[in-house]
Amino acid sequence: MVNVPGRSKGCKTCRRRRVKCDEAKPYCGRCTKGGYQCDGYVEFVEFHDETKRFTQNWPRAESSLVRSTSTHAETKIPLWIGTPTRDEDNIFTTHLVHKIFNQRDPEAVHLASTISFHLNQPDIKTATDKSLALSKTSLRALSTTYFGQVQHHPDFLYRGSRWYSDALKELQLQLYHPHHVLSEDLLVVIIYLAMYESIAFTVPNAWLQHYKGLARLTAFRGPERHIHGVGFALYPTLRQNIAIAYIANRKRCFLEEPQWKTIPWADKPESKTLIDCLHDIMCDAPGLLEDVDSFMVGGDEMARPGLCQKAIAMLEELYIWRWKWQHTYPDASYIISAEVSMQDSTSTSVPRPFETILWFHDFSRAQELCFYDSILLIVLRMCEFLHCHFDPTSRESMNDPLLPMEGSRRDIAIEILRMVDYHLDCLQGSVGALMLIFPLNVARRNLELDSDIAWLDQVMAQIADTHGFELGRAHNVEYITK
Repeated sequence: MVNVPGRSKGCKTCRRRRVKCDEAKPYCGRCTKGGYQCDGYVEFVEFHDETKRFTQNWPRAESSLVRSTSTHAETKIPLWIGTPTRDEDNIFTTHLVHKIFNQRDPEAVHLASTISFHLNQPDIKTATDKSLALSKTSLRALSTTYFGQVQHHPDFLYRGSRWYSDALKELQLQLYHPHHVLSEDLLVVIIYLAMYESIAFTVPNAWLQHYKGLARLTAFRGPERHIHGVGFALYPTLRQNIAIAYIANRKRCFLEEPQWKTIPWADKPESKTLIDCLHDIMCDAPGLLEDVDSFMVGGDEMARPGLCQKAIAMLEELYIWRWKWQHTYPDASYIISAEVSMQDSTSTSVPRPFETILWFHDFSRAQELCFYDSILLIVLRMCEFLHCHFDPTSRESMNDPLLPMEGSRRDIAIEILRMVDYHLDCLQGSVGALMLIFPLNVARRNLELDSDIAWLDQVMAQIADTHGFELGRAHNVEYITK
C-alpha cells in the first residue's frame, strides 16, 4: 500500500540496520556517533508492491467477466466496470511505481513523488481544479492499463481505455487554457499518456503524437522554465523522449539550438551530468538524419562534404564523451558468461549471438552506455551513406566494452544485445525493459545476420509479453526507427 501509517520515519541507514533512529536532521545522531554513513531520509512517499497479495485469490480474467446481456454479447464488455475503489487505485499505482519508477535517479524520484501526490488527491470536479483532475485521470489510465496488461486481465484494460478516453477529452480543453498550458503538471500528464500508448498501442503512431505534443509544449514554455524546481527535474526525461520522437520522424529538433543546451544549467553549470551531455548530442541526431535524407533524394554532390564534416564532428563529440565516461567510471561494467545468466525473458529457441554478457554495478551506467551505442550507430550509419565513415580498429585489439573507433556496426549492435540480461534483471523491475525499447530497435537496424535478428525478435516479443510494452515488439519497429 501507499504511505502505510505507522511506518518508521527514521533514516535509511537505521531502518536498514533495524535500530531506532533519533531522526535528527540532516543526519541522525545515532549514525554519526556509531561511525556509520547516514543515507538520509526518504523524501517521497515509499511504495510497496502488494500485487501478489492482491491477486492471490483473484479469479481468472475469463471468469471475472460478468455475463453480458444480448446487447453486449458481441463486444463482451463487462457491465460491472465502474469507478475503482480506493484500494484498487492504490494497488494499480503502487504496482506501476514499483515496476517502472523504482530507480533512485532524480527523474524517477520526482515522478514517483508526483504520482504519490496525484494518487492521494480526492476526486475533483470543480472547474478551478480541472488540471489536477486531469492528472489523476491520466494516471489512472496508465496504472490500470499497465496492471491489466501484465496481469492479463482484459477487464482492467477496458477500464484503463475509458480513463484514457476521458483524459484525452480533458487534455484538449486544458491545451486552450492560458495558465494550465504552461504548467509542469500538463507535461507529466502527456508523459503518462505516451506511456499508456507504449503499452496499449491502440494506434501505431499515437505514442509519437503524444511526444510531438510534448515537444510543442516544451518549446512554447521556453528553456527558462527549466532552470529550477520541477521543470529542471523533468528536463532530462523530456529531452530524451522528445529526441527519440524526432529521430523516429527524421526531422530537425528545436532542442539542437544552443539555448536549450545551456540555459537550464545557467545557475548551476556544475550540475550538468554526463547523461545531460549525451542528450546534447542526441538532440543533434534528428537534424543529421533530415539533412542526409534530403541529400539522398536530391543528390546534390556539392552538399556531401558539408554533411560529412557535420557527421564526423558528431562522431568526435561522441568519442570525446565516451572517453570522459571511461575516465569517470573505469570499472562500471564487468563480463559474465552467458550461461551464468538465465533470465526467463531471454530464454529463446534461437542461440544467443554472443558468449558473454555485460553486467554493471549501477543501472545509470548501463543506461548511459546503451544510449551511447544507439546514437553512435545512428551517426555511423549516416556516415556510411555519405561514404565518410571511419575505419574501426582490428578485431584483435578491441576492448570490452568497445572504446571509440573499435568494432563494426554489428559489433556495436551486439554490445547492446549483451546488455539485455542486465536491463531485464529482476532488480530493475520493468524500467530496464522500457529503457531497452529504443536501443534494441536501433540495434535491429544494424544487424544483417538472420540468426542475430531472430534472437532479438524473440527477446523483444518476450519483453512485450512479460513487461507489457507492446511498442517494443519487433513488428512495431518501423514506428520507432526507420
